[in-house]
Amino acid sequence: YALPVFAYRQDGSRTEFFRDMSVRLRDLPGVLSVGAVDPIPFSGDGSPVGSFALDAGDEEAWLRNRAAYHEIVPGVFETLGIQVLAGRAFELLDNEPGAEPVVVIDQFMAERHFPSSDPVGKTIYVASAGLVPEDATATPARIIGVVEHAKFDGVLDEGRETIYRPHLATGAYLMNFVVKTAGPPELLIPDVRRITREIDATLPVLSLRSLDEVVSLSMAPTRFAMVLLALFAGVALTLAAIGLYGVIAYVVRQRRFEIGLRIALGADQSRILNMILWGGLRLAGAGLAAGLVAAIILSGTLRTLLYGVGQADPITYVAISALLLAVSALASLVPAIRAASVPPAITLRAE
Repeated sequence: YALPVFAYRQDGSRTEFFRDMSVRLRDLPGVLSVGAVDPIPFSGDGSPVGSFALDAGDEEAWLRNRAAYHEIVPGVFETLGIQVLAGRAFELLDNEPGAEPVVVIDQFMAERHFPSSDPVGKTIYVASAGLVPEDATATPARIIGVVEHAKFDGVLDEGRETIYRPHLATGAYLMNFVVKTAGPPELLIPDVRRITREIDATLPVLSLRSLDEVVSLSMAPTRFAMVLLALFAGVALTLAAIGLYGVIAYVVRQRRFEIGLRIALGADQSRILNMILWGGLRLAGAGLAAGLVAAIILSGTLRTLLYGVGQADPITYVAISALLLAVSALASLVPAIRAASVPPAITLRAE
């Protein structure tokens, strides 16, 4: 929801709206949990970034420390499956007027700034997102919990250390509700629209999508790039197979007298087949070895397109090597069969 400024100008009106929506949505049949966050994970909007310090007077810390800020309505961690590692998550009381300023940090921040101590209960000073440190008003807040790191900016983007704050801290106009359901989420769409009309009939529902759809849309550019790479790789593999076939066919033609003589002296067809196949595989093996070395060296350039696959993933390299060797064997097989099936008398007579 993007609340209109003119209608929600009063302090607390925006927090009240999002709190009422959260309570009404949570009461719907089939709803397991509800929360709201800005921005929604994988939306492509980018996380707001602000400064923080463990000591309000540490000027270097304000310049050095940058974190992603997320304003949330309690229930987001449970809904998105973000595990609480220490302390507790936000409660509804943390988002009520007059509540103590509190924050939840992620494990990236905990490991970096509290490597040998428990951050829960410590005080952190937070500046409003987008303000430069010298203009920021330091707001002290107590750390009440640590959660696992979550990727908000994209599946392939590890992101940065993150600070979560209750919506009350900033009173943002834009928030995205996330709802976890026991059944198909599409069944709740009419109820969501009805509740919105009951609370504010002038407010439109901007978008209703499943998280799977959001993730799929965020991966569309990467998916398109990978499809292009796969097409180019297929064309390259086909050209390589044709080239290897041409080389082996040329070599067989150049050695036709030798092959005819071997058959005349008693070599059987299987031996001729093995000789030519192994010759082709040796050529392919030499090229494959050079290619593997180059692939490992250059794989860093494709790091942003790889998810769940390391730069030196053994399964990937073994599978690709087996595929290339199989294609090489097929490309060498036709010239080998042709050479082994020609009667030696015809070959010797031609010489």
